[in-house]
Amino acid sequence: MDLTPVTSRQIKSWTRKDPILSRVMNYVLQGWPASNADDDLGPYFTWKLELSLHDECLLWGNRVVNRHVPAEAPLHPWEWPEKPWSRVHIDYAGPLHGKYMEVQVVNSVTSATTIEKLCTIFAAHGIQDTIVSDNGTPFTSEEFESFIKRNGIRHIRVSP
Repeated sequence: MDLTPVTSRQIKSWTRKDPILSRVMNYVLQGWPASNADDDLGPYFTWKLELSLHDECLLWGNRVVNRHVPAEAPLHPWEWPEKPWSRVHIDYAGPLHGKYMEVQVVNSVTSATTIEKLCTIFAAHGIQDTIVSDNGTPFTSEEFESFIKRNGIRHIRVSP
């Protein structure tokens, strides 16, 4: 059983996709130029004699080499809903990026309070098809998941 959080297959894939690390891998295999004219390759050029490859994973000694600044992940915009109020994004006090906000004042940040306030919103606007939330405790509890299922709502959890 593999208990590591990252597999060698993932490391190989990420290294191949990274424009800088894939060039470094190529130089380790084919040989380095006499001098470095590329600032992005500077740190790797300094260690060039200490870098090696094992099963397409770039290593510095016994450590896997990765970028200090990973390549930016592409943004994936949400698809436009088919009808109004079919999908809402919920959070506590932000981020507030929408053009329309429904604000409910709460005394505590619990699943029970969240459910109570959602019932108020649903009574005014109808039940949404989809709710998008972060992984905060009020949105990940059994009580909240049960509420979502009872109302036939699809729950999408995303990073904050």
